[in-house]
This record gives sequence, structure tokens and C-alpha cells, in this order.
Amino acid sequence: NIPEYLSKYNKQFWVVELNRRVGTFDGNEKAQSEFLTTFIKNIQKRPSVSGVFVYTLTDECGALDKEIGHMGLVNIVKDAGNLCSVKSKKAAFTAYKTAISP
Repeated sequence: NIPEYLSKYNKQFWVVELNRRVGTFDGNEKAQSEFLTTFIKNIQKRPSVSGVFVYTLTDECGALDKEIGHMGLVNIVKDAGNLCSVKSKKAAFTAYKTAISP
């Protein structure tokens, strides 16, 4: 329990680069959404944790053929000219927004 251990230093703790291991590379948006929801609900019980940041906000255009390319909360699509644009919000987008809303 890292937050509890670090609480002895009386410092705030941030969780950064949080995400499901494969993001949605396997096409499972529900699993990514559920992972973020569960993790954030658990971490909110820790008073020393003051920030939770997802890696990454959008899929990575140059890495759509790799797991790391599908870690975003927003789907990216690449056209024939290798230009990328936003396609759609993933289920995890709404889950994260809900979890961090006051």
C-alpha cells in the first residue's frame, strides 16, 4: 500500500500514467472502463492521494499497431494519407469523467 506508506511523510500522493495494461488493443472497451472505475473508487478512499491521471488521453496515431497505441480515452483513426483524427470517445472517457467529478 504505497499511499499508506508514504503518508508518514505527510505529503500528497499522485497516481500517474494509470490505465489498463493493454488499453483497448484487444477491442475490450468495457474492461478498460471497468478497470479505471474500480481503481479510482479504491484510490479515492485514500486521503493522501490527491491526483489520478490517465495515460493517455487519446490513442497514439503513430502506434496504432501496438498496445501502447490504444491506451487513450479517445479513439483515433488514420486515413490513407497517414493523417489522424478523433473518431469517438471510448467508454473509459465517460467512466473517468464520472469518477473524477466532484
